Amino acid sequence: MTNDIIILGAGASKTEGAPLQKDLIKKFYQLINEETIFQEKPKSLNDLKSFFINFFGITGNEPPNFDSYPTFEEVLAIIEIALERKEYYAEYIKTNQSLNSMKRNLIFLISEVIKRSLINHNDYHNRLIQRLIRKKLLDSTSFISLNYDIIIDNRLFELTDDNPSYRIDYGVDFYPDENLKEYKNIVKSIKLYKLHGSLNWLYCHSCVSLMLTLRRKGASTIVDRDVPCENPNCNANYQPILIPPSYNKVISNYYLQQVWHKAETALKNAERIFICGYSFPDADIHIKYLLKRAELYNNDGFEIYIMNWHIGKSNHIHEEEKKRFQRFFRNKDKIHYTRISFQEFCEKGIYNLRY
Repeated sequence: MTNDIIILGAGASKTEGAPLQKDLIKKFYQLINEETIFQEKPKSLNDLKSFFINFFGITGNEPPNFDSYPTFEEVLAIIEIALERKEYYAEYIKTNQSLNSMKRNLIFLISEVIKRSLINHNDYHNRLIQRLIRKKLLDSTSFISLNYDIIIDNRLFELTDDNPSYRIDYGVDFYPDENLKEYKNIVKSIKLYKLHGSLNWLYCHSCVSLMLTLRRKGASTIVDRDVPCENPNCNANYQPILIPPSYNKVISNYYLQQVWHKAETALKNAERIFICGYSFPDADIHIKYLLKRAELYNNDGFEIYIMNWHIGKSNHIHEEEKKRFQRFFRNKDKIHYTRISFQEFCEKGIYNLRY
């Protein structure tokens, strides 16, 4: 049986309507102007507006063609680094509590923006799963997601509803395990490794436990209230676990260490890797480190297929992306940079390849 890996980047989620990281803040202001977001949380909304004005000079009154919004990863990273270093930002954020509050607001921002953007999603992830089932490939396929959203999670949970013998294996153990009580008589597990955390994970720093909130973005529930840890011997509160891709704190979190280790093991044993909606940016050095370790371990070498094409993509960008992949991997003849979109891959697979 062939061991296959599907890596899902932000471009895969974009096909469902989710904004890219670079467009999240712009989408946030669009939704504010349409009065469809944050209306029930006026304090969080005002705090976010003040934050973007004071830190980035964004007022919300920018012209439609304005394109200098910070990325969500940049915004989250400067808060994470300040929290880790116990440093603050002049008169704007003076306490650790204020930093944590802003982090909560930012998590709620991404949760709400994604939720509103996916109201009329296209369901390509479900088409991918159904195609893998038809071709009897799902059992030999593992997923690695570089996204915070739970699009692929929910499609896989729908599969477990219809097929009780399946379960999702995130590569970590959750507490309390009552949240997973629906998994009975499990025969097969579908591996889903989320390298940067997930909106349906809540983490307790005190007892070092991780809770899974099935089918919902549990991280968004803690924006304006504390959510106590469910361990009866712990009196701490849950925190979200989302790590910007270029931020090296990923190495220090106990659960993310496990996820990365499981992902590396899967990559080392892979025969084919399908990279979807991911441009291999220079800043994502941790991803490159992971892939390089796997490549050098795998003596036979895996075939890599890249599906990141979309209508309107220029030949210049196409060639630049292709060069990034070609220059990084040792076995150049095993890198297949295609002109196949994620949508086409979901529905039809790759022509002349049994996938």
